[in-house]
Amino acid sequence: MEFAQIINNKHTSYFLPRNYLFNKKIDSINIKYVSIPSNVSVIRSKAFKDCINLRIINIPSSVEVIESFAFSGCSSLKHLNLSQSIKRIDFSAFFECISLETIRLPKFISDIDNYLFY
Repeated sequence: MEFAQIINNKHTSYFLPRNYLFNKKIDSINIKYVSIPSNVSVIRSKAFKDCINLRIINIPSSVEVIESFAFSGCSSLKHLNLSQSIKRIDFSAFFECISLETIRLPKFISDIDNYLFY
C-alpha cells in the first residue's frame, strides 16, 4: 500500500488510497495551519492530536467522518467551520480545544458522539 505525504517533508501525516488521513508521529509543535486535501474523506483518530499551535483548519467538503480525538489538545484552535458534508464526528474529536470561539456545525449531521468539545 502506498502512502502520500500531505503536509510537507518535515511532517508525517499521510493519507491512504482510500482517502483516510491519519497521524504517524507528527511534529505537532510547528503546525499552525492545516489544509486537508480535497480527496480525503476520513480524518483518522488522533490525526492532529496535541498540535498545540494549530490555529486554522481547512476541512474540505470531501470529509465525511472525523474520528475520535482527531483534533484533541489543539489548544490554539480558535475557529471551526465544518462543511455540510460531515456525517459523523466521533468521541472527543475536539477534546481540550480550549481556545475555540466560533463553531459552525453541519445542519444535517447524522451522528455526534459524546464529549465532542469537552
